[in-house]
Amino acid sequence: MSRFEPGKKYLFMRHQFVSLDKNGKPNGTLFYTSMLDQPLISTEFVVLTCKEEHEVSIDYTNDKTTGYTFSGEDQNVIFNNQYPSASYGQLSTAGDYIVKALVSDDSGEPSLLKYVLAENVLNDISMFGALHGLTEKLEQVINEIKQAVDVNGFKLEDDELCKLFKDEKKKLLKIVEA
Repeated sequence: MSRFEPGKKYLFMRHQFVSLDKNGKPNGTLFYTSMLDQPLISTEFVVLTCKEEHEVSIDYTNDKTTGYTFSGEDQNVIFNNQYPSASYGQLSTAGDYIVKALVSDDSGEPSLLKYVLAENVLNDISMFGALHGLTEKLEQVINEIKQAVDVNGFKLEDDELCKLFKDEKKKLLKIVEA
C-alpha cells in the first residue's frame, strides 16, 4: 500500500519554533512537534495534491522506494516527498511524511519550506498523550488540526490499525477528503 495516491489531496502542516540555546536565547528556527516546549512562532496548514509517484533510490544503498511530488494552489511550487532520492535515518521513517519545496522570498533569497503530514502529527500526539497525558499545548495543536480538517474539506476517520491496540486511549485517525 502506498503512503500517498496521485490525484488525492492531503493536509500538511508545520510548526515553527524558536530554538533556545543553553542560556535561553533564540538561535534559530526548528521544525516539527518534538519542539513543542519551545516558543511558537507560527502554525501553518497547506492542502497539497499528490501529482506523481516515482521509484527512487535510497541514499547510500542499492535499495529502491517510492517518492512523490505535490503541488498546491500555486502550481508553480512543487513539493517533493523522498524525491528525487529517499533518505532514511537508522531508526526513523519520518521523511516519508515530510514534503519540501525550495522557494524564493520577496528579496529573491532561496528558502526551504518543510511541512509534515497533519495526520502523522495528530497520531504522534495521540500516542504520546496515551502514555504521558496531554499538555495544554498538545491539546491546542490537536484542536488546530481538527479545525484545519473542517475548514479545508477533510474529515477524520478511525484508522484500521486502531484494532491492534488493546488500550482504548491509543487511537489512530486518518484525515481523508470529505
